[in-house]
Amino acid sequence: MENQSRLNDLKGLNRVRSQIASYYIQLEMFEKADSIFKPVLECYPSDIEQQVHSIASNIYIELNDTAKALPHIHWMLDSGSLLNKKSASGLLANIAMEKEDVSQTVKYINMYILYNDSLNKGYNNEELAKINAKYNFAIRERENEKLSAQNARNQFYILTLLLILIIVAVSATACIIYLKNKRLQAINEYQKIQRIIDNSDIGVKKHLSKKKEELDLIQNYTSVNDKSVQISSQFCNKHDAIIDSEPAVSIFLSPILLKFKSNGFRPQETDWGELMKEIESAYPSFFETLSYIGVHKTNDLRVSMLIKVGFAPGEIAPIMMKSFSSISSIRSRLYQRYFKKEDSAFKNWDDFIGSL
Repeated sequence: MENQSRLNDLKGLNRVRSQIASYYIQLEMFEKADSIFKPVLECYPSDIEQQVHSIASNIYIELNDTAKALPHIHWMLDSGSLLNKKSASGLLANIAMEKEDVSQTVKYINMYILYNDSLNKGYNNEELAKINAKYNFAIRERENEKLSAQNARNQFYILTLLLILIIVAVSATACIIYLKNKRLQAINEYQKIQRIIDNSDIGVKKHLSKKKEELDLIQNYTSVNDKSVQISSQFCNKHDAIIDSEPAVSIFLSPILLKFKSNGFRPQETDWGELMKEIESAYPSFFETLSYIGVHKTNDLRVSMLIKVGFAPGEIAPIMMKSFSSISSIRSRLYQRYFKKEDSAFKNWDDFIGSL
């Protein structure tokens, strides 16, 4: 037991000696490295075996003691790591060159190149693995961010839908209560009039009978109020759908268009901009189509805008402060340029603008 303890202490001491020897080798103090390293060769921990042979080969090569270096070099070549095999191949190539042994020199140089390529390939594989790991991590992070954003949007949509449903439910309840109250009021008034008719003279009865007929109509109306509300709601929905599907309905009632139609109106840049927004809102692809076919000049665009919202050439001329013939010329030129036709060109341009 005591001997084992001493052996372990000696191995630990020799581990330190090998590190000091490596330090001396870096300082190119090879004789000192040799003196402190000699005891290490007799006993050392197994985990530093490759380091021991590498240090020994370097010391003996630098001290020109090739005979002592060769066993360590061959051990490195046979049993060492790729790095040791590479170093051993280089040392053996140098020894062969000094002996002028060409075949051995070529052999060990080829081995050196082979081991060097293997080391580089392993290094590149590690780098590629690191890059792939970073890339995969970035992808996962991006996907997590997208999922979080999608979840937030879904929550917003759900809350919005719930709010709309609550508003609809409250509105429907209030409407039903209101109609029921109106029906009760009509029934009560009807009953009062019926009692009066029973106790009145003929003249009064005639007058009150007429009132009763009116109330009968009210009662009949209120008794079918649910159906009426449904029909009214359906009508309103259809009306809204028509307006939504026909954006021209809203644009022709817009304040800016009415402003353009007023007599003697001379639009400023802000007025043109506002009209452009209205047209773009009602006809989203209008300006995109004009841009696609190459209509970019200010006057060409403005004439086309006014045609789109229903202005006749005679109305466009004073707004643009140009003559009627100038407006016709612009229309003809645009059609001839982009459609390569000359017959009734100005009228065809108006038809084309109306179709956008």
